[in-house]
Amino acid sequence: MMVPELLNSMSLLADDLERVPPEFPPEFEGPSSGWIPFSVLTLLLFTFAILLLYFVPSYIARTRQHFFWPQILILNILTGWTVLGWIAALAWALTPPERPSTLRKL
Repeated sequence: MMVPELLNSMSLLADDLERVPPEFPPEFEGPSSGWIPFSVLTLLLFTFAILLLYFVPSYIARTRQHFFWPQILILNILTGWTVLGWIAALAWALTPPERPSTLRKL
């Protein structure tokens, strides 16, 4: 390939690159578009909702004045990230809230 033909093909390639449409519409360009704050707000709300759901067993145990609510909270914190640990904490929180019969005699 000769040099003039190479230069001609390079200029055609450059012309093709100028005709490529932008990846995003112009309204999404730049930080002033509001897109980034919206996604951060969505992420924060999603994280807050997940944390509320995560601590439901502990909340139930505390509001029912369960005798073992501190232990349920510890179980929820340590194993709540597993589905089985969260279900175990929820089941324990839903048991009757009074003291065990062996502790009542003391």
